[in-house]
Amino acid sequence: MDDLLIILPATLLTGILAVLFELSWRKLIIPQWLARKFLHIAAVGTCAIVPLYLNNLQLLSYLVLGFEVILVYMVGSGKLFAEKEGRKSWGIALFPIPYFVLLLLFENERILIFLPMIILAISDALACIMGTVAARKHFNLSGDKKSLIGSSAFFISALVLLMSFWSFSEINLEIIIICSIISMVLSTLEALGSKGSDNFLVPSGAALLIYIEMHHPFAISEYLFLIASLLIFVLAVLKMRWLEISGALSAALLGFFVWRFAGWLFLVPLAWFLLSSSLIGRLLKSSHDSGFEKKHGKARDWVQVLSNSWLYLILAILAGILPDFSDSITPKLYAVMAIATADTWASEIGGKLSKNVLYLFNLKMHPKGISGGLSLAGTFAGFAGASSVAVIAYLLGHVSTMNQVVLISIVGFCGMLLDSIIAAFFQKRHYNLELNQYSDEPKAGFSEKENYRILNNDQVNICAKY
Repeated sequence: MDDLLIILPATLLTGILAVLFELSWRKLIIPQWLARKFLHIAAVGTCAIVPLYLNNLQLLSYLVLGFEVILVYMVGSGKLFAEKEGRKSWGIALFPIPYFVLLLLFENERILIFLPMIILAISDALACIMGTVAARKHFNLSGDKKSLIGSSAFFISALVLLMSFWSFSEINLEIIIICSIISMVLSTLEALGSKGSDNFLVPSGAALLIYIEMHHPFAISEYLFLIASLLIFVLAVLKMRWLEISGALSAALLGFFVWRFAGWLFLVPLAWFLLSSSLIGRLLKSSHDSGFEKKHGKARDWVQVLSNSWLYLILAILAGILPDFSDSITPKLYAVMAIATADTWASEIGGKLSKNVLYLFNLKMHPKGISGGLSLAGTFAGFAGASSVAVIAYLLGHVSTMNQVVLISIVGFCGMLLDSIIAAFFQKRHYNLELNQYSDEPKAGFSEKENYRILNNDQVNICAKY
């Protein structure tokens, strides 16, 4: 009953504020973006504070789940929270997802609910407000305009919040540096977020980093070495034009989380994937897609980076959170990277050495360049790529038997075949009747006819890793 007396007024107040702020911009009282940020602070801030005063979080969890269903319907139908330019504002429906998970996981460690959500409430809003009001120059990493002023506001406010509410026995230089690194990582996540995705990324990233620091603290020297290594990596890949800025930052964040949760040795298969695909692509001068490397002559961005490594990241985080299961997770990590490497090597080598491919959709030979095709050279190259990752796992001592090496090789090879099958049947393609040719990319004279083909190349990669 006591919990209900806290939850009901908080829920009612949040609902009233949502209606008032929505009406305020529709009546042209304040700009829409400012009304949204005020609502963001009020709603997310309330979500951060309420769990601190509840005896049990179960009722709140049920309510959050119910509100998530309502928000998805309201945003999806366009009945509420539509952007001024007509775009659906999915960001407001994203933050309840990590909030619900935090409520389930951290009944006894509520600081891990409060801190991530209060950082989202205040720092994310300040980034937008300061960027809109004060910034003259902006950058675009993933779709939304961001600014250095906005990112600085996020960093400073997140640092202040961490230092103010995290329970430290004493504040010293080491604590300040650790909190600064966490704030820097979170501000980078916010800068990479677009279309509301930062409402998911920021609290998720904050909860993970605070949790791992509380339960498995890093020495300050390890943090500094990690940051220095990733800075060198970013400068190197940008210099060599292997990755766009968004791709380099995403890869650096990937490396940070993998190193922090699973250990630096698990960066080796990632580095091998990047290095081998880059060298093969340059040596063969192939125009085919190649994992982290170039895509149709352009450096890879954050989408291509994460489409090949998202499952590797999740498994690495689980290995750190669930150390008792790390031995069973480790082979799966290498299997995921074996799939990515096999697919990359097959595309690069097969695309260069083969003139025609067996298109799996109709089992006919087609000119190379269409996804979903297999060639003899590419097939052997794919198996070699998967096997190379399996050998690395054995050399690093992460697997101990040849049976495991063979199994990782087979899984990687089968994953490559699955990628080709999904691409053949579900990836968008364009057809030219006069030339009797298919193309993955839209071209003059090529039309897209099959409505059931809804995936692009990156989405195919995501599905294959799953």
